[in-house]
Amino acid sequence: KMKKLLLLLMTVFGFGFAQAQINENFESGTATLNWTGFDGTWRGVVNNPKPNKVNSSTKCGSYIKKDSTAYSLFGAPFTTPLNLTTNNKFKIQVLANKTGTFIFKLEGPKGAKEVSKQIVVAGAWQEYTIDLYGARAIDSLVKLFIFFDAGVGNSKKDTFWIDNIQQLPADACSGTVPLKRVIDDFECQRNANYTNGWDSITVVANPDRTGINTSATVGKYIDPVGEPYGNVLHNNVDPLDLSQYNYLRVKVYAPKAGLMLLKLENGGAAIEVGVPITAAQVNKWVEVGADFSARAFVPLKSVVLFFNAGVDAVAGDVYYFDDLQFTEKPALEDFEPQKLTWAPLSNNVALHGIFTAVANPNVNNVLNSSGNAGKYVKGTAAISTLTGSLPIGFKLDSITPQMNLQVYAPAGSVGKTVRLQLVSATQGNKEATATIDSAGTWTELKFDFSAAVGILDIGQINILFDPSAAANGAVYYYDNLKLSKLTLNPCIGVAPIPYFLDDFECQRNATYSSGGNLLTVVKNPAQGTANPSEKVGRYADPPDEYSAIVIDNGANAWDLSRYNQLSIKLLCPRNVPLLFKLEGGTSPGFESPIFNSTSAGAWVTYNIDFSGQKGKNHKKLTIFTNAGVANSGTDLYYLDDIQWKSEPVTGCAVDFETPVKWTYFAADSLDGKLLPTVANPKKAGINTSNNVGQFKRLPTALVFQGAFTDLGAPAKWTTAQITVRAKVLMDHIGNFGFKLEGAAGGQNGEIPIANTKVNEWEELTADFSSRFNGTEGFMRFTMFFDLGLPLATTIQTSYFDDIVIGVGTCGRVGIFDPIKVERLSVFPNPATNDISIRNTEGVSRFEITNMLGQRVSVVVVSGNFTENTLSLAGLERGMYVISAFTDKGLVGNAKFVKE
Repeated sequence: KMKKLLLLLMTVFGFGFAQAQINENFESGTATLNWTGFDGTWRGVVNNPKPNKVNSSTKCGSYIKKDSTAYSLFGAPFTTPLNLTTNNKFKIQVLANKTGTFIFKLEGPKGAKEVSKQIVVAGAWQEYTIDLYGARAIDSLVKLFIFFDAGVGNSKKDTFWIDNIQQLPADACSGTVPLKRVIDDFECQRNANYTNGWDSITVVANPDRTGINTSATVGKYIDPVGEPYGNVLHNNVDPLDLSQYNYLRVKVYAPKAGLMLLKLENGGAAIEVGVPITAAQVNKWVEVGADFSARAFVPLKSVVLFFNAGVDAVAGDVYYFDDLQFTEKPALEDFEPQKLTWAPLSNNVALHGIFTAVANPNVNNVLNSSGNAGKYVKGTAAISTLTGSLPIGFKLDSITPQMNLQVYAPAGSVGKTVRLQLVSATQGNKEATATIDSAGTWTELKFDFSAAVGILDIGQINILFDPSAAANGAVYYYDNLKLSKLTLNPCIGVAPIPYFLDDFECQRNATYSSGGNLLTVVKNPAQGTANPSEKVGRYADPPDEYSAIVIDNGANAWDLSRYNQLSIKLLCPRNVPLLFKLEGGTSPGFESPIFNSTSAGAWVTYNIDFSGQKGKNHKKLTIFTNAGVANSGTDLYYLDDIQWKSEPVTGCAVDFETPVKWTYFAADSLDGKLLPTVANPKKAGINTSNNVGQFKRLPTALVFQGAFTDLGAPAKWTTAQITVRAKVLMDHIGNFGFKLEGAAGGQNGEIPIANTKVNEWEELTADFSSRFNGTEGFMRFTMFFDLGLPLATTIQTSYFDDIVIGVGTCGRVGIFDPIKVERLSVFPNPATNDISIRNTEGVSRFEITNMLGQRVSVVVVSGNFTENTLSLAGLERGMYVISAFTDKGLVGNAKFVKE
């Protein structure tokens, strides 16, 4: 219906007109533009019903929304098309009798652009700025449409008034991407929705551009007389995201001493923090702040500022404020300036070394851009200890039980540890250890102090750099000691991909019956295009010429009916022979040909064809490095992405019923992250499947943002149809872009296909016949939403499913069923010596990982017991994740605490 309405509007208004700017103020008693109501009533020019300081004019325009019509609108054509090249900033004043939203939309034959604004003040004129800097390339815009209370059908014939619509030149703030955590900086990040105090706030020149605030403009607030608790209230549209940024800051210039009250409310239990402004801080810029991490997961919406709370103002009390925002908690120590007192333990320089505050030895805009850092030179003791005095009243809470510390370690430190100790007079030292993974550069180490939560008398922190050995004179730098939320294992809840044996990150589905004790998870030593993974496996190959890594499939033979192509990434220390073997079942063992590695020190992907072993009984996969050759010593090999891949892909390639990896690119904060598989949002029409892929197009990313998946095998065309099809569901009209990549000499160009439906599944088809030319071997499918189209001002969420190559359809495809990951029942929790796990029928092994994702214990069990008990001997205190596996992969997990 909406599409038909827009076509009608195009017919009514026509195209081909242009004017330099919009300037509609209704003051003459008639409108400059020819306004028309659609599914609503344009009342024409009327008397201003509620003049105020925002709009004191006598006339305005008025519109009544049609009852029960969600997208009732009105609009006007322009006598000549608008040009947004220079003049792409708009202002409009609105008087609404209810809160909600309105949409400001410009449209023409070459495109359209709309911006949604929130109405948070009802019954008073408000001015809104519409930034269309991103649409400056769209020309021939010939119509303006305005929707009030968009998407709400029960409008009850609400009345709205508009006035003083202006088209203005772009300014220094045009095109600014809003930062959600910044509420108002009174310059370009003006994201506040002031409901209380809006009529007492004006933007003015900074009265004192010195000290901590040199901004050109700030907010001026006149404290109202007769209101001891007069306030400024920002009402967020959605609940505040306090998961990471939960420290509220604001700069204040106060005329008198008093109590500054910061409060969060609306949506849960309110919380407020009072911060005194002393006589010494009067008439100068100071920053006040409050820690609201205790409400990190409460859906609060409102931020309230009380200036001189509880005290009635006198005439002339004026406060200035600026940079109202949420940030992470301030660092306990960042040396900007130094906050804590640091010294060697017991002030024993000989045993425990020397501390000095120095300039940052390696300023890095990404890793550590601060100007100063702490320098520590170890003493003669192996446990040379640096101590710091913590603030009075310091305590850890359950929201932020982790400490992060940036360390710049000397050469040779990789693999060594740093130990932090929190000293309690009543409960002794609580300590945590982290491993150094980089030397000669800044790296951030993370320490889990969940065991210290709630202790009230922690007054000191100790730092021990490499406590394993004496290293008199070794120099370490450290900086930015801060509290943070616990870094949870990113793999919790990730569904296993059964044919993915091991990626040393989240898909750890392999059981190693040999060589596993020589295999550790480490940082990728050569991260790049050939292997972008952050973590990989490192195998210490002993001197024996036939030592090997054996992956054991237990009682079941490998199913090679379709997934019979072994793929593995290897980085070898030198050029060596490689051998891969299937064995361990009732069929005779089968060896691959020898692969001779040729790129020492670089990642190489090896593909081994085991299709000839279909129907054979093999239960083990054996990997020989430097096969048949005795090493002179232990060699280090790096492995990654060990997986079974499919035979050449034809027909249904992806249907999301079996987990599959899709990776964002050119997508700003989502770049490099995995696309989620979600429940089908509309199981109707041509797509009633359970699961689909979800894609978010960010307004802050590049225009050609998209995602890709590796097919697992070459795409194989059929002679009947050289096409690729996909089902899509989009919340707007745009396009879905198809692209195939990876074939030598293949044509990799994108093919965008326009969608024709909104919020409804449809199947789109791209014809690759003109680009085929006999080329085979495409290994990667890349997709785009709205390829080449301008970015929207808000996040656009689309869904896709059932990608078919050539002839065929997607129904239930694939030889594996996805496994539901359940929550294990673990007791006691916390535990001291051992834990018991219930409902473990069919489980063949348990794995325990720490909060850094490091596997610290593997227990193989036999029998089919409903309950298993595991010893925790050897585990340090802290939080862990236990995962249960059957012969089909991960089936359950849970967190527990070792005391």
